[in-house]
Amino acid sequence: MNGNAEADSTLVFDKETLDKVYEKVAPSIVKVLLKPFSTGFVVSSTEKHNMVAVCSMLLIECKEKIRVRYSDGDTAVVDHTEKVSNSDMTILYARKTGKARPAVQFGVLEDIVCQKIVSLFPYKDGLMMFKGHIGLDDCTCEDSSGNIIPGQNIFSFTCPVGGSYSKDPDTDSDIRRRFMILTIGAPVFNLDGEVLGMIDSFSRSYDLKFARKSSEFRDELNKPGRVNWQVTP
Repeated sequence: MNGNAEADSTLVFDKETLDKVYEKVAPSIVKVLLKPFSTGFVVSSTEKHNMVAVCSMLLIECKEKIRVRYSDGDTAVVDHTEKVSNSDMTILYARKTGKARPAVQFGVLEDIVCQKIVSLFPYKDGLMMFKGHIGLDDCTCEDSSGNIIPGQNIFSFTCPVGGSYSKDPDTDSDIRRRFMILTIGAPVFNLDGEVLGMIDSFSRSYDLKFARKSSEFRDELNKPGRVNWQVTP
């Protein structure tokens, strides 16, 4: 992890480009107010709820009432949760706060998965690391036949409502563990602001496990009976 993006030769740090992506996707990103808090993203809405996708791993043994916070600071109570079949995602039904929350758009990687280790860096001056972006210049992809495909400027990551622990970690292992927890389920966007995947909840190197499956997840949402679109409080 390199805290100085401009000193990292593997990153493309084009602030104007990242600003455009950030402004486009920030309204769709949600902080899930668990301990430690994590990230979700709006995928749709019902008459009374915004539907927020999160990594199911985050909700294991969760017994507390879940709340979410949007990037503009509004908070909402989650009335219901529902795991999406054949995926690692769970839908949170968060009460609407009166403002429109746009759903993310899904991009398609075909049958290609990103193999590049994700680099994290602070993007907004004065903000914590997870209020930033990832830009990969030399990421490498692999198709279903095992062929390596070079890529350029493929991914941009945003987590504008994330953050870090208030207590400073004592060791490097503590830092890595806490950073890993805080990135679980965070969406990965291309530079058009489309979701290509999410940060791997089981990876120690921040691989993009869900990238190849992002369009499959979208398709699962659209299958009859997969999701209850009419949940009420």
